[in-house]
Amino acid sequence: MNKHKLILPASILLCSLILGGFYYASQANKQRSIEKYQQIELQMEKDKQVGLSVCLDNATNNVKKLETNPVTKDFQYIPDLDSKIQAAKDNCYKQYK
Repeated sequence: MNKHKLILPASILLCSLILGGFYYASQANKQRSIEKYQQIELQMEKDKQVGLSVCLDNATNNVKKLETNPVTKDFQYIPDLDSKIQAAKDNCYKQYK
């Protein structure tokens, strides 16, 4: 008779341990998922900044090459160099924002 009195509390204890383990595992998984998502967002932001920097450098260099190229200088009018560089930079900002 003594064993029958212990079965119910032991069952409840075992069941609560199992449910608690599942709850803990799901919360740990959720936390890892959130951290991974934040790392991906951070990496994407870094990549965007690097891309913008490269685009700005390329834009400036390409406009300066166009200005100093003797072939294009002879055949077409190139407006103010600063306004061309600013237009190229504006395109970069539109692309990477």
